[in-house]
Amino acid sequence: LNLNPSLKQPFGLNDTKFICCGCCRSDPVNFEFSLAKSGFVPGETIMFNLNIENRSSRQIRDIDVRLMQYVKFSAQNATKTAKKIICSARYL
Repeated sequence: LNLNPSLKQPFGLNDTKFICCGCCRSDPVNFEFSLAKSGFVPGETIMFNLNIENRSSRQIRDIDVRLMQYVKFSAQNATKTAKKIICSARYL
């Protein structure tokens, strides 16, 4: 981590989703996800903030948050990728 100072910078995502489409389209559901930094060492606790603004008339029943690990292995003539769920949490 010391060799890549950009990993100390905050990281965040924003997105807006609509339920249905066309003339039945709902008001938006806005999501904001943020981390205080984007680089972590093994065993370190990862704290995140998740804000959801539900402006639709639909109730949000639960929220799943997953930390995914994507690894790409490269050799001279071959590449292999792996995906693994590190941890997950469901909020009701």
